[in-house]
Amino acid sequence: MSYPGRVHLTVFCCKNLPKADLNGLADPYLIIRLGKTHCQTKTMKNTLNPIYNQSMSLNFDPAWKSRVLIVEVYDHDTFSSDDLLGSCRIDVEEFMNFKKRKTVSFSTKEGKYAGDLDIEILYDAPGAPKPTSSAPTSFAATGFGAPAPPYAAPAPPYSSAAPYQTSSAYPAPAPGYPSSSAYPPPPGYPMAPPVSYPPTPVAYGAAPPASSAPAAYGAAPPTSAGPAYPAPPAYPTPPSYPGYGY
Repeated sequence: MSYPGRVHLTVFCCKNLPKADLNGLADPYLIIRLGKTHCQTKTMKNTLNPIYNQSMSLNFDPAWKSRVLIVEVYDHDTFSSDDLLGSCRIDVEEFMNFKKRKTVSFSTKEGKYAGDLDIEILYDAPGAPKPTSSAPTSFAATGFGAPAPPYAAPAPPYSSAAPYQTSSAYPAPAPGYPSSSAYPPPPGYPMAPPVSYPPTPVAYGAAPPASSAPAAYGAAPPTSAGPAYPAPPAYPTPPSYPGYGY
């Protein structure tokens, strides 16, 4: 059931809008319709991710057949009609006396994805009954969270621990298993022989006496004289030749 009131909107941004112009971008703006009223955002130039941060309000009359917001995104064209890029529908009763931020997706006429819309909505209906405890409260509309619930009663004190049972309280082992005495003890391993170290070396005796220097050599043997060679014969005087000045 709907009640008279106002729908307050805050359009934050759009993301991933389809390309519309030759430069691969668009000049997007939004038209938001509710029954017989509508509003429009500013136009953003050359972008597929416009940021608006724009607030507006629409009157709501429950006598209108439509109770949904119709949001359409257009590409502004200077020399031709504006192109519809996509649209989405939002039920306003979801936001009755409860402010909520929501992301919704646009779709084309063919039903294809056409980007996302980030918007915050509050349907302020003073004549509506107060929400029950199970429904969302109006604390979100004021920007403050709901008060914390009262603290639960403290847990009861721990009971005293039972005394430890003695070993006699444990059940006896199941029959059929031999007692530990029935198993023979493991054979003993032979001990490794002790490691013997080599005996202490015998002490060396006294050092041998140093050898005496060799005896001095005697005088050098006399040099023997060789045989005497005869003197060479004298050469004769050459003859003189006339006319040569000799």
